[in-house]
Amino acid sequence: RKTLSVILAGVHVGKTLTLVHLAAGYARLGYQVLYISMEMGDNEIMHRIDANMIRTPMHLIKELGKEKFMKRMDFIRQKGYGRIKAIQFPTSMAHTGHFKNVLNELNIKMNWKPDVVMVDYIGIVASSRIKVGSTNSHFYLKSVAEELRAMAIEYDIAVWSAMQLTRSGMGSNDVEMTDIAESIGIPGVCDLMLAGMRNEETDNIGQIIFKQ
Repeated sequence: RKTLSVILAGVHVGKTLTLVHLAAGYARLGYQVLYISMEMGDNEIMHRIDANMIRTPMHLIKELGKEKFMKRMDFIRQKGYGRIKAIQFPTSMAHTGHFKNVLNELNIKMNWKPDVVMVDYIGIVASSRIKVGSTNSHFYLKSVAEELRAMAIEYDIAVWSAMQLTRSGMGSNDVEMTDIAESIGIPGVCDLMLAGMRNEETDNIGQIIFKQ
């Protein structure tokens, strides 16, 4: 709790995939999870989480049929897992002020507090302190990361997010902190950073390499 952790990966490597997998993993441990998406629709996110929870590839879920699907979901409910809620915001149009409003509303209206918040992802979150265009991307995105970490501290939650790699980092087999796109200030703010890498060998066995 009170920390910001970041997944660093290239385009189509698996940033959302990893955040979804972590969300499902936290729920299995009994934690309450809020997934904030700045890109993908909330229904699509929940569809991916459902597939992870019932351990069935997404393209096979429809083939299960409604009866089998509901049986598996009922089985999950009996396990006493934590709940996952997903919400979508327009790309680059929402900041931590909006996220806090959601946290407060969920608490007041539903008496529900998340333990973990996934924010997908830093690069397309707005800053609540700095106006767009008033500074460069380094300071702007560093500010976004600081605001997310401050939210983690204020609400006593663990916050996970993600960030893109630079063009050179995408082709690297050994990603470094300096390969983060747009703002080298983010590694100085976050508590944990995991760099995701894929190659032909890992793709063949359905895995992603993570470097701490």
